[in-house]
Amino acid sequence: MKNRNALGSGLVMLGLLLGTTGCTEESTTTGGLNLEPEHAAGTTDSAGSITLDLAQYDIQVHITANGQPTSGVHVELFQGDALGLIWAELEGYYSNFQLMDLSSIDGDQTVNLSLTPQAIEYYEWTTDPNLFSLLYEDPGFSEHCAQGNLESVYQQAQTWGSPFLFLRAYGNGASLRDGNVSVGLDFGSMSYDAFEQVAFGLFGFISEDVFEFCYYTLELEGTTFVLPTIHIGTIVTQGTAYDYKFILTWGENPRDLDSHLFTPEIDGTTHHVYYANSGTPTSAPYAWLDVDDTSSYGPEVVTIQELYPGMYTYAIYEYSGNNTLTESEAVVQVFNGRTLIGTYAIPTTPQAGDNWWWTVGTVNGTTGAFTLVNTVAADAPEGAPARPTLPAKID
Repeated sequence: MKNRNALGSGLVMLGLLLGTTGCTEESTTTGGLNLEPEHAAGTTDSAGSITLDLAQYDIQVHITANGQPTSGVHVELFQGDALGLIWAELEGYYSNFQLMDLSSIDGDQTVNLSLTPQAIEYYEWTTDPNLFSLLYEDPGFSEHCAQGNLESVYQQAQTWGSPFLFLRAYGNGASLRDGNVSVGLDFGSMSYDAFEQVAFGLFGFISEDVFEFCYYTLELEGTTFVLPTIHIGTIVTQGTAYDYKFILTWGENPRDLDSHLFTPEIDGTTHHVYYANSGTPTSAPYAWLDVDDTSSYGPEVVTIQELYPGMYTYAIYEYSGNNTLTESEAVVQVFNGRTLIGTYAIPTTPQAGDNWWWTVGTVNGTTGAFTLVNTVAADAPEGAPARPTLPAKID
């Protein structure tokens, strides 16, 4: 059983702050309940069940993982004045949660939660999940705010051990995208590079942006429980975006796809940015690869900091050697600055012969225009090394 003086894991939220008030120790009468803020925690039994107390009622929580009742799942109840948050987590699985409007509670409750294995997936809502507005307005929870960049938020989440990331963005607020969206994905052991690219890919947040971010606590008899939530609010200072960014993700197989960028002449030399030559943003080639992901999914990101006259080519190579490139479920997002140019999926129909290379597209360094190529072939794009000459990786 965890005592969240330091958050063991939980939900991270990025988005607009909708207004909160300070914590109160006063009891509240809601829907027949005599409520005071409470916290309860425990693990599921062999039947995948646990009972938590909610005022004078019982909350029966049943957990399944991969469709089967699962023991050893850590479950917590955070109860404010108006909102209850039930949180379930198990190593190797996405965390899951349910929010409860306490005004509607009039007896014992049953909550069923399912956990799915971690992968590179995310959950998307067109608006906030139902009832989240109660969290921002609930006086039973105290708000604590600071300012910082994405790395500051990442470090805070790592300090608290938060595995689940819930991003909130609005077209008229923190988001630099159009429209409103809320997205949930697993944080887990995600590196900062991956976190930064996910934040950019979903909402256009970049590492140089400065945000207001907040977390919430539940105060009980001298003990502070940190809710599994962090909120990024509006951008306080907006950083300068890159010229171009390519974000690659793919499925479980093949395990190793590689991003390759071929540049025009820069200071008299053409450059090849890839796993053996990751580049740099501050000198030629003024482009770089963030990480060489060799264990499926990605993201793997190539960024052009500054365009130079001539033609750039961005392509994907199947390093695993299974000749299953067209079955990889690979997808590339292409950004010009913070603007999403397009999201492109690999062709699923193999071409004649071996399919080692997917040429995604080109960028005209003079005009800044992107041209989609979207072809697979045995041979590398023009100017690229042939398959046998690519250097081996050191595991």
